[in-house]
Amino acid sequence: LIIAAAHGHADAVEYLLDAGADADAVHDNKVTALMYAAAAGHLDAMKILIGKGKTDLEFRHTNGGTALLEASTAGEYDAIILLVESGSNVDFMDDDGVNPLMAIAAQG
Repeated sequence: LIIAAAHGHADAVEYLLDAGADADAVHDNKVTALMYAAAAGHLDAMKILIGKGKTDLEFRHTNGGTALLEASTAGEYDAIILLVESGSNVDFMDDDGVNPLMAIAAQG
């Protein structure tokens, strides 16, 4: 699931979720499929993970970041909008004191 989401293979994401894959399964550093998809701007995969997979929008990886922070750090503005519209918390800070607005501002 993580590999499919990271590469934007929305059909595979949907298939795997239908087959019972855990939407919040983690890879290295507790990074989820949604975090990988958000960082790469794979909106279709994100929509499936959020809708069908009911993934935890506030799941935090080892450094305390969420999918919203990953999208913000990567400058994936459409992914940011999708996550905020889906209910992601915009007021949190990761373990280094960085919030999504700070990450977006760092993009220039």
